Amino acid sequence: MDPRQLYRLVQAYYGTPYLWGGTDPRVGLDCSAFVQRVYAHLGWRLPRTALKQYTRLPPVTTAYLLPGDLVFFRAPGRPVDHVGLVLWDGLMAHASQARGGVVVEPLSRYAGRYIGARRPLAGVVPAKSY
Repeated sequence: MDPRQLYRLVQAYYGTPYLWGGTDPRVGLDCSAFVQRVYAHLGWRLPRTALKQYTRLPPVTTAYLLPGDLVFFRAPGRPVDHVGLVLWDGLMAHASQARGGVVVEPLSRYAGRYIGARRPLAGVVPAKSY
C-alpha cells in the first residue's frame, strides 16, 4: 500500500472525536470503525470489531510490518481491546480513547499491551479495478 495515500486517508480523520461504538465520523469513531472506514475508502470491507478483525484477518510477523497492517492490543480481562493502523517508521494511526480521537503515535508507546498484527490485503486481489 502506498504510504502517502494511506496518510492522506488518515489525515482526513484527524480531529474526529473518539466514541466507543461510534461509526459516524461526524459524531465519533472507535478504533475498529476508524480502520474499517480507512479500508472502505480503498474499496475493502473489514469486520466491524477489533476482536473480529483480529480473529478473521491473516496474521503477519511483527518484524515485517508494512503500511496498512493492523496492530492489536489487549487490556486486562479482554483478549483484544484495541486496533491501530501501521503507517511507517514505527508509527500508527488510531482512534484513541485516552487522547480523545484519531491520532498518530509511536507503536512502541503501547508495547506492553501488544498482541499481534494482521495484514488485511495479504494475498487478496481487489474487486475494483484501478
